[in-house]
Amino acid sequence: MPELPPFLSGRELVIVDGAVLGSVERGEELLAGLRALNPEMDTFARVPATSLVRLHVDPEGGAPFASDSAMLASFPDAAVDAFLVEVGPGRESSLLMAELRQLGGALGRPHEGGGVLNRLDAQFVAFAGGMAITPEVGAAAHADAVRLMEALAPFANGRQYLNFAENPVDTRSAYSSDVWTQLTGIRSAVDPHGTFAANHPVPRLFENGAPTA
Repeated sequence: MPELPPFLSGRELVIVDGAVLGSVERGEELLAGLRALNPEMDTFARVPATSLVRLHVDPEGGAPFASDSAMLASFPDAAVDAFLVEVGPGRESSLLMAELRQLGGALGRPHEGGGVLNRLDAQFVAFAGGMAITPEVGAAAHADAVRLMEALAPFANGRQYLNFAENPVDTRSAYSSDVWTQLTGIRSAVDPHGTFAANHPVPRLFENGAPTA
């Protein structure tokens, strides 16, 4: 990847990113433990809210990518070990990145008026992927991402975070059963002829109750 600075090329890196909604003093307090590890780079600073869209340094113009993901109910020591076996030091992998995004807190609490997905019922989202600059490279990255999620399967909760589901999945797995029933009813009433398309569709129902896309 020639666009990377020379000091990053060819290296394996651990990146900790995040955001603190609060005072500068509170942010400094929360970051103290990480800064005590003497990181090679430290870009945490007070920034405007609009900068959050660039927090993860994703390509703004998009890029060909292959990935897989899982929602994890917990991340005990055994999960740490499974993660490192697949993507830890010395492990050969075609993955560009393997992420753990912490949930919990406000994300795990139901919010009135929050819509059909008013909470994320997991402690972490795992996401892994690599560049798909050719079909072969993309297939290798996808296979390695799937392998990592299979290693973390004992800690997964069976749900899907659809924003990270870049391959066909059972859309029902993102919602509770009562919400899913409501969604299929709404889709059937509002879109009886299947006009609207979606990456993760909610099916319509025939009069006999059988689902259809």
